[in-house]
Amino acid sequence: AYIWRLIGWRPWLFWLSFMLWVGWYSIPLAQGLIMRQLFDMLPDKSASSYSAALLIGLAFASDGLRVLVLFNAMYIWNIFWLHAEALLRGNLMQWIVSGPGARLLPDAPGELVNRFRDDVDELLVYLDNYLDLSGQAVFALVALIVMLQINALVTLVVLIPLTVIVLVTNTLSVRIRRYRSAARASTGRVTSFIGEIFGAVQAIKVANADDRIVHRLEPVSYTHLTLPTNREV
Repeated sequence: AYIWRLIGWRPWLFWLSFMLWVGWYSIPLAQGLIMRQLFDMLPDKSASSYSAALLIGLAFASDGLRVLVLFNAMYIWNIFWLHAEALLRGNLMQWIVSGPGARLLPDAPGELVNRFRDDVDELLVYLDNYLDLSGQAVFALVALIVMLQINALVTLVVLIPLTVIVLVTNTLSVRIRRYRSAARASTGRVTSFIGEIFGAVQAIKVANADDRIVHRLEPVSYTHLTLPTNREV
């Protein structure tokens, strides 16, 4: 629901970028079909040189079109990305400063930095993945149809390793989430500790504790990285 609301904030930017990315992934299909037609013409002595030159020109044109589509897709998506980042971070800050009275935030300062920086990016990366997935799905579907028409048996044999990879990845997804949660917790501790260092620079200098602070930072970064349980994830 939140993702749809974010898309609805600038729908024309998102859907224009969506169509461009799908087009960028789909153009190689046209290039492959053109090249197939060209190779089919080689043993045909009755084929004219004009037709071959036209196909070669279309192949080069489609390649140039793909570069143009990629440039515009990146440009439009970056506009949407930057505007969405500003919106989300602005809403977070507005919620903190404009609430009735002081809002008590449950996390440490370092974890709050992650909320504004990493969590906002994660939402947009999640949305960005669906752009790529949609384009790849269109490409894969059309390519699968073409391959089945050429040789169904070879196509099915090729798909078996891909299916195994997908199953293994899904099986490991729980462990991947656990490592991700542990990495986020470690990042929050490090960021919080660095914030405390900057807030106590004078005290550190007076106590001549520079080396001890550095030695303290290392175990905060590494040795305290513990994996959460499945229930915590």
